Parts: sequence; C-alpha cells; structure tokens
Amino acid sequence: MNDTLQALKECIDIMSRLRDPNHGCAWDLAQTHESIASHGLEEVFELIHAIDEKNDAALCEELGDVLLQVLFHAELAKNRFGFKDVAEHLRDKLIRRHPHVFGDSPTPPAEQKEADIHAQWERIKSTEAKPANHHFSGSPWRTARKLGIKASKIGLDWPTSAACLETLKSEVEESISASDNKEALKEELSDVFFTLFQICRLEKLDPVALMQSGNTKFHKRFSKAKPLIEDGMDPEEAWEKIK
Repeated sequence: MNDTLQALKECIDIMSRLRDPNHGCAWDLAQTHESIASHGLEEVFELIHAIDEKNDAALCEELGDVLLQVLFHAELAKNRFGFKDVAEHLRDKLIRRHPHVFGDSPTPPAEQKEADIHAQWERIKSTEAKPANHHFSGSPWRTARKLGIKASKIGLDWPTSAACLETLKSEVEESISASDNKEALKEELSDVFFTLFQICRLEKLDPVALMQSGNTKFHKRFSKAKPLIEDGMDPEEAWEKIK
C-alpha cells in the first residue's frame, strides 16, 4: 500500500508542477475544466476499447489516463477543493451506499441478493442531496435512458420498439426537410438522437457498444476501399466493390 500511495503522491506533485506559474507547462496552465472536459470522455472510450480488446497493457495505460483527468480537474479546483476532498467524498459515498458491508450487522456475500443490493443503492441514492438539474447530468445516452424510464412510469412511452422506430423514421424525414436551415436541422437531429436512445432502452441495447461496432465496421471497409481509390478507382465504385 505504501508504494501505491507514494506513486499517487508523485502523480499529484507532478500535476501541481505542470500548473506552476513559474516552472510549469504553458499548455497545462492554459487549460480549464471546460477545455479538457471532452478529453475525459475520450479517455473513457479508449478505456472501454481496451476492455473490449482484453488487452491488459492497454487497460493499465488507459486507467492511468482516466486517473490523469481526475488529478487535472482536482488541480484546477485546488483553491476550492483538492484531491483529498474528492477521495473523502468517494470514501463516504461507498460506505454510505453499502450498509450491508459496512453497517453494524454486515451480511456475508453468499447471503446477499443482487436485486436487493440494487434496490438499496437506489433508495439510499434518492435520499442524497442533488442539484436542481441532476436529471441532465452524466452521459447524454444515460440521461436519455433515465428520462425515458421516468416518462414510462406515468405511461408516456412507446408500446413497442417498432412504434419507436416509426417515430425515428418520422424524425429523420423532418431532419431531411430541415436540411437547408441549420438551426432547424440541429433541433430535428436532436430528436433523432433522443429517439435512437429510446429504441436502445426498449431493446436493452448498449448505444456505446453499437457506436463502437459501427466504427469498427466502417474502418474495416474503409481500409479495403482506400487502396482501390488510391489506385484510381471511383470512390463509389470502390465502396460498392468491398461491401
């Protein structure tokens, strides 16, 4: 444990040095929470890819990159709170949400039921203070899922995923009609994305996994088409040839 804490302390010290006004890095000094926010999302996607690839070396590296984002944001906020506060908040939350482990009468894992643990987690979570706009925190697809579930509980939902697909078709047609008006197109495309996420919710599909699958499929086809196009073949002909 001492080696682990020492390594973590060194990372915290390095991050502080990078943000030192006199001896740090100009790029790191120029960053804000907002400017690096998308980096955190990108690192999580790379972590997911390493998990999918079952590559331990990449997994270790990507976990380090995710940790960097935590350290960077904590350093940016050091005049308001620090990494110690982040760690203490996490510690308290983990203990509070696991009374079956840390309570006065802990339950052995063999006697625990996953459904009960999940229900308990949600019950405890519901008692915790939340910002007014907490329904819109987290990833866009998780937020869309939460909103869909919330609406479903009062009967505001599609009866089937097929019905939701019909709505998607309508939203796509509206997007095509709005293609000459950028603001209208943005609004219609937002409806397309929201509806897509609801189809994933109804079919119990992971939208991230689907996006990754689509990227992989395109990349494989692109890799086959690229040399054909570079040899002079028409791009559309090359694409049809490798499909």
